[in-house]
Amino acid sequence: MIKKCFPQPGDILISCSGTIGRICEVPYNLRFGLVRSVALVKINTNKCLSRYAEWILRSEIMQSQILNSQ
Repeated sequence: MIKKCFPQPGDILISCSGTIGRICEVPYNLRFGLVRSVALVKINTNKCLSRYAEWILRSEIMQSQILNSQ
C-alpha cells in the first residue's frame, strides 16, 4: 500500500474532504505520506507534463465537474 500511495515529485494531489477539489503538484524537495482525504493522481510524464495536468484540473470546467461529482 505504501508503494502504491506514496506521493512522488510530479504527482498530483486532490483534496477529497473539507474544501473539495483543491489541486497541488507534489514538489521535488518534500517527502510525506498521505491521509484518506487526499486523492493521489500518478502522471505518466512520458505522455503528459505534471504542470499541464495540474492546470487542467484547476480549470473552471474541471473544478465544476469535481464539485458536481461530490
